[in-house]
Amino acid sequence: MKHTITAVIIAKNEEKRIEPCLESVKWCDEIVVVDDMSTDNTHQICRKFKANVVAHASNGNYDVQRNLGIDNSNSEWILQLDADERVRPELRKNIKEILRNNSSFSAYSLGRRNYFLGRFMKFGGWHERHVRLFKKGKGRYTGSVHERLNVNGKVGELRSDLDHYAFDSINQYITRQLYYASIESRVMYEDRFGKIGLDEIKYHLKVKPLKLFVKLFFKKQGFRDGVHGFVFSILNAWRHFMIWAIYYSRYYKGDDVR
Repeated sequence: MKHTITAVIIAKNEEKRIEPCLESVKWCDEIVVVDDMSTDNTHQICRKFKANVVAHASNGNYDVQRNLGIDNSNSEWILQLDADERVRPELRKNIKEILRNNSSFSAYSLGRRNYFLGRFMKFGGWHERHVRLFKKGKGRYTGSVHERLNVNGKVGELRSDLDHYAFDSINQYITRQLYYASIESRVMYEDRFGKIGLDEIKYHLKVKPLKLFVKLFFKKQGFRDGVHGFVFSILNAWRHFMIWAIYYSRYYKGDDVR
């Protein structure tokens, strides 16, 4: 017996990227899009694919968005996606095989092929796996910014990947990472209030960004991706710096970090 599946997608102002994502999951029994109050044509594009659009302001709590998508689904399996991701044909085939069988696993992890400024990044350490396919009722998300799926049961591993078109321009990267950095600095303050001293802040402002660049560009061989690898390594180091710079500017305004 074939089991049913819902593709759950979270989105905000994704009119330029969400259509290929929707196209890649139109084989699913249902599509649920949790829309973070988009002001562009995201909603209308989703309607073209007969998606169930749930409008809800995230306020930076992406675990709430993903769980809301789960709660509004009507299938036995959930496939969680971002609007800048696409299901590759091999992955679709693997998922359909799982749906045709009674899997003993509660969830499956899968890899992502990450693209930066239009280039597939083969090196630089950007090769993570995420648990994105799971049985409804077996997984819930926690963590506002970098949300994590907590699975009740065994987790299998799929050899197929998603395509992840993360950043199309430098401006997009900077805008998005400044937004996330602001949220992450707030979460750091809430979780570790009174526990972060100036010495730790100085380390993360002055030392850690350089170490991150060396790790990504040299140790993880980001240089083999050419200029893209160099720019990506620089921007990732800058991202870490900005999280701590924003934290310092908010909560240590009058203190000297020299």
